[in-house]
Amino acid sequence: MRPGFKISLANLARVMGILFFFKKGTTKLTNSNQLINIQEIAGYVMATNQYIQIIGSADSQTGSVKTNRRLSAERAQYIAKKFREAGVPKERINGLMQGGVNMYKPVSANRHTCVIIYKKDN
Repeated sequence: MRPGFKISLANLARVMGILFFFKKGTTKLTNSNQLINIQEIAGYVMATNQYIQIIGSADSQTGSVKTNRRLSAERAQYIAKKFREAGVPKERINGLMQGGVNMYKPVSANRHTCVIIYKKDN
């Protein structure tokens, strides 16, 4: 990286997504300080006419398939609500659920939502 080059949180979300982590079996964030990211991302989305994809997940090692699907949808809905409260219209937010996943170690890292910013094709 060249000296003085800075990657903003919003640009990072365009490239690889921003993860919001949740406590086991809940829609409560592991740390409420994560909500600081919502305002910056929302401002970027509105200023650049972009959209947000939110993908909810739960860890596959706890809960049934049905429970994990419900929980991952609720987590995506929670983050979507926070973006709406930050001024992003619901028409610019798309939510998905993955259900139980086992992509990351430790297991707790799979209890997340991933936020991706994208430009809509015309």
